Amino acid sequence: MLLPASFISFGSSVSATDEIEATRALIKVVDTTNIPAEKEGVLRSVEIKIGDLVQKGQRVAQIDDRDAQMKYEKVAVEHEIAERASRDDTIVKFAEKSHAVSQTELLRATEANDEIELAVSETEIDRLKLIVEKSTLEIEKAEIDFDVNKLTEKLRRIEKEQIQNDLSKFQIKTPTDGLVVRVEKQIGEWVKPGETIARIVQINVLRVEGQIPVEQASLKLKGADVIVTLSP
Repeated sequence: MLLPASFISFGSSVSATDEIEATRALIKVVDTTNIPAEKEGVLRSVEIKIGDLVQKGQRVAQIDDRDAQMKYEKVAVEHEIAERASRDDTIVKFAEKSHAVSQTELLRATEANDEIELAVSETEIDRLKLIVEKSTLEIEKAEIDFDVNKLTEKLRRIEKEQIQNDLSKFQIKTPTDGLVVRVEKQIGEWVKPGETIARIVQINVLRVEGQIPVEQASLKLKGADVIVTLSP
């Protein structure tokens, strides 16, 4: 924008009586930022207008996220189920108890044969040994299932975090502070990833450009202090 201004320079080599004045100066913004959409969908709200000052991280618009919300709720329930299963070691404990009982039965049978020959038939002894071996394998299987439940919980947690992160992208937020100078989209419009929703300019740093007569130009002015006065 072009505004009337007094443009006065002072430096170590320029005295107050050698003031150089530019009656008109061009004030420019240094940085301009486009706020893009990250997801595809219908805009449910646009919460800014031209002239608004926004702060970094402020939500400026919302894309319809109802389908994503339902997907997140589904995965959240699945994660809760997996989390409970990952803490339940009942199967492992039961397998260990069964193994202990089968070992005790085999021990009693062999001790009975030590006292009385053939008190327990060889067939029964073989059957009891088979039960012990089976219960040993059942412990290993239960431990594997328990580990799988833990891995499943981890997988569901990662999926939940991914969807939660994806869900946040339906909220369009400004990446920096600034002044809204343009709003490109309105409520009800369909947007795609990368499309500009609004444009903001940073007004904390501005650049002022002015012209002075060539005969007053000098390298000695480099680094001199500058006073800019805006006229009403």
